[in-house]
Amino acid sequence: MKTYKQLVFFLAYWLIYGGLFVQFVGLSRYLEYLPDALVLFLGLELANRRSPVAIHRMIGRAIPVVIVLFLLVGTLSSLTSIFTLSGYLWGLRNYVRYFILFMAIYKIFTWEDVLKLKRIYIKGLRNNIWFILFESVVLGVQGDPLGGTMSGGNSAFYLFMLPGMFMVCCDFFQGRRPWRNLLFYVAGVVYFAIVGESKVVYFTLPFIVYGAYVLVKRFSVGHILTLVLGFLFVIPVFQYFMSFYYSQDYVERIFDVAYVEQETSGTGFGVFNRSTAIELSNVMLLTDAKHFLIGYGLNSASTSNLFPSPLLHYVNLRSISAFNLFTTSYVLSETGWIGFILFVLAHVLLLFRFLKYYRRYSRDKVVRYWSSCGLLSMGMTFLLMWYNNTPVFDYYMMYIFWAMIFVAIRSRLHELKLATRHITEESHETT
Repeated sequence: MKTYKQLVFFLAYWLIYGGLFVQFVGLSRYLEYLPDALVLFLGLELANRRSPVAIHRMIGRAIPVVIVLFLLVGTLSSLTSIFTLSGYLWGLRNYVRYFILFMAIYKIFTWEDVLKLKRIYIKGLRNNIWFILFESVVLGVQGDPLGGTMSGGNSAFYLFMLPGMFMVCCDFFQGRRPWRNLLFYVAGVVYFAIVGESKVVYFTLPFIVYGAYVLVKRFSVGHILTLVLGFLFVIPVFQYFMSFYYSQDYVERIFDVAYVEQETSGTGFGVFNRSTAIELSNVMLLTDAKHFLIGYGLNSASTSNLFPSPLLHYVNLRSISAFNLFTTSYVLSETGWIGFILFVLAHVLLLFRFLKYYRRYSRDKVVRYWSSCGLLSMGMTFLLMWYNNTPVFDYYMMYIFWAMIFVAIRSRLHELKLATRHITEESHETT
């Protein structure tokens, strides 16, 4: 058991710091697939191990069923399309690796392990902030390549930053962190957004902080006032610091609604874009009943040279460049509308599961904390489904985080059950 836990911790460290080997040591980028190999090993080793509490009791029975149906749709689509077994397995890997890792952590982790992994996440975020400062000031790295210790550039750091900021903000609003500590992380992330040109941070970071405030504290009219005043204050502050790096025209455009709409629906990525991905998928990809319903099969959205996309047999990819950069068109191309609905439904059900724990145990600080983190993570996940393809392509960090949340809640509910039983026994003895 200890060895398996150490492998999970190693995996977490590798996901956070492993990019340094690719960036600076010059080792092969194939090392990026090391997590997949570790997850496969954990899955095989722990396949027959039982969980302390059956998983359906924590996440419900519907989510596993929806996941299985989604994978069956992808498999059926692959079997009825031009595909290779190796390509199908590569496409299947994109999805099942997350489920395997989630189950491995759920089976073997305890409350103490969750706390240790939480420290690894937050310490990793702190170290990345300092390293981003070093990269930008000393090495002169800016824009998309600025990813801290990760080799995936600014999108990789942004994805890693989310769970860390969820926990930091919830810690702060539960009184476990001082103002200066929260300010350090917020300032560090804002600096990354400015130098790394990660525009999404300007809109999501305030919502993370405010969302944590609303969820951890009890909702009141004051929250609405705080939100209004906060945005009146935050936007000018962002614009002020951005003016040191960019022209005034660029700074003003970033927060202009019309400009943002144009950027997300234009042809800057080729043809497909964030706000047009679903519409164009229907028009340019899902052009007949079969593909509309179940797509072209798993691996159809692949950019791998080893396992090229079978979609090349159906359409001219040059005319629909960038369709695989967004989760919506990515999943639609592989599993059609049936698979896409199942994909979204699984996440909606997960959202409601977190909401159930949040509402039922709102008076318990521990469950409230972790369910709040879960709700924040789901909000960002739905945003990322629109923003890019990371919920399919690179979501290890979030699945680890979700496993942490359910282990933490499971442990806390067990404590509450034991405490209730102890009180009951004492009352019987008294009477």
